[in-house]
This record gives sequence, C-alpha cells and structure tokens, in this order.
Amino acid sequence: MKKQTAVEWLKLQLETYGDPQYCELTWKELDELCEQAKAMENQAQSFLHQAQAQSLGYKAENLQAQTDKTNLDFVEQESGIAHQRAIETAMAQAQGNMQLKEQEHQQKLQEKILDHKLGLQNKTLDHVSALEQIKAKPKGNTK
Repeated sequence: MKKQTAVEWLKLQLETYGDPQYCELTWKELDELCEQAKAMENQAQSFLHQAQAQSLGYKAENLQAQTDKTNLDFVEQESGIAHQRAIETAMAQAQGNMQLKEQEHQQKLQEKILDHKLGLQNKTLDHVSALEQIKAKPKGNTK
C-alpha cells in the first residue's frame, strides 16, 4: 500500500467534506490547487533526492580519500619509508639538540673567559695600586 502524502490526504478530506453546493471553490479550482500542491510536493521530493545523492557523493569521496590514505600508509610502512622518515626526524632532533648543547657550552666558555679576564684585570689593578703605594712611601722609611 502506497503511503498517502499530505496533499492527497487534504484532497480526500476536501472531497468528502460537506456538500459541494456550499463550497466557495469549484471542484475544478480545487483540483487545480491540488495539482499545484502535488507539483510543489514533487519538486520538494526532487530537491530532497538531489541533496541525498550529493551527500552520498561526498561520503563516497571521503571514503575514497580515507582508503587512499590507508593504502599510502601501508605502502610507506611496508617499503620502509615511514621508518626512514622517523629516523630522519630523530636525527634532525638529535642534531638540533647537539647544536643547542654546543651553543650552551660556547656561552659558558665565553663567560669563563670573561670572568678570567676580569679577574686578571682586578689583580693587575691590585698590583698597580700596591706598587703606587710602595712608590708613595718615603725611601728612608722601611717600616
């Protein structure tokens, strides 16, 4: 049994409701309105089917993309490409870490060199100051 649409139900209700003499619409006008409603309903169904088909197309494209990605992952895994990429990533990370450690080491070395130079300058100043004090003492006074 075919499902009755809203338009078909309305037409049936109007046809079985009351005496046609009391109806302000003629049966011809009523039939035309029902036909227009059916056409609009068919158009809405057509739009719905188009949207459903488009949605299915998008789902199929998405499924194909997922399948392609899975296949690519499998091929890369089997051929060792994924492993090679992991190794390259780890090597790049290790190299970056080594460069960072080298920079930190160079910075500490520079700090030590500066500290040493500063210490030498301070000692030199102390010696110069001590010599000036010795020179400033009278020569006859040995105490």
